[in-house]
Amino acid sequence: MNLDSPIVDNASFPKTLELLGRDLPKKHPLLNPRYSTERRRRFELLASNLLQHFAVGSQRERLVTKLLNPPQFETALGEVETWSYFHNQGFRVDVEPFGEKGPDFRVSKDGLATILEVCSLGREAAELHLSAIFTDIARRTADLRSCYRMDISFRERECQDSRFVLRAVRATKQALASLEKSGSDSALFCYFTNGDHVFLDGIAGPEEIAASGSVSQLRSSEDICTSAFVVGFRKFSTAPKHLITVSSKDGALWSKSVERLKSNLNEKRGKQLRRGDRNIIVVDRAGCIDLDGTDVLDALYGRAYVRVDVETLTECGQGRRRDGFFKNTRRVQAVALIGSADLSGSCQWTIFPSHNPSASGRFTLEEFELLGGLPSDLRHLAL
Repeated sequence: MNLDSPIVDNASFPKTLELLGRDLPKKHPLLNPRYSTERRRRFELLASNLLQHFAVGSQRERLVTKLLNPPQFETALGEVETWSYFHNQGFRVDVEPFGEKGPDFRVSKDGLATILEVCSLGREAAELHLSAIFTDIARRTADLRSCYRMDISFRERECQDSRFVLRAVRATKQALASLEKSGSDSALFCYFTNGDHVFLDGIAGPEEIAASGSVSQLRSSEDICTSAFVVGFRKFSTAPKHLITVSSKDGALWSKSVERLKSNLNEKRGKQLRRGDRNIIVVDRAGCIDLDGTDVLDALYGRAYVRVDVETLTECGQGRRRDGFFKNTRRVQAVALIGSADLSGSCQWTIFPSHNPSASGRFTLEEFELLGGLPSDLRHLAL
């Protein structure tokens, strides 16, 4: 991302904002100088298409509201592009047909009806979200002065809620006050999503828990992994140069395309999708340039392996492990990738069928053709 980009403000989007009839809020990703020019162009194109071709009404207003809401913006771009694709294909598209907490769309055409749930996969979006969390934590801890250095690690999903960060930092300050009274050399503080917390005096990290006899307070180091906010304290004889360091627990996960895709799909599987309906998860991969076709196949159908004859040391077959997304769900009939729209308004659309024979309501080849067609090397999975 370009860190030398000029200042961006609402004047950068005069045409679109004129159609929207309102300004972007101050913390909107589009106003972040680190946001790429290509993504801003995508917003202009998709927002203009939406406002020009979607009749004024409550359904259009729900999409516009999401575009203007900073936490929902990235996914909203994928939703608008999905709406645009099916609208151009002649489908009837109903936005949030079962309310705000239900799936994003219900599309129907020629007797075929399916539920669509959209998620965003862009690395740039993840980096911007992390940057906002780092800034939030730094702002709320800026007034701390202590002889203890604090190493903070957090789970991104929970800390996107600024109210949770506020509660976690407040609890951390109380833990620091207790530690300064006791004068211990180190301590570990774990804050959970339900507001529970554990303070282990004299413990500097998870590896020291078992040896310390503190298992009765915290069952195991695995419990720390379930906490959304962890602070390690270490005492210095003089104030440390860098009082606070902050890192994300999800960094390793987001660095791997296959795991990032599976994480997004699993998050959607048990929430918005409806039992008894035919469901498709649409993944907006715009901005995720490191995701290739092999990654997608490994995430959906299991990682590929090669069988080798140990006597001749020659290849004797190929297969896939049983760790793919489709193997563990019967509610999802297909996953689709939607790409970034170009200047003509078209987009890349690829659909992958479930190969799970237990999946309910699987699509036929004819229905897949209506939905955009299957890649030739995947047609056998729909038979």
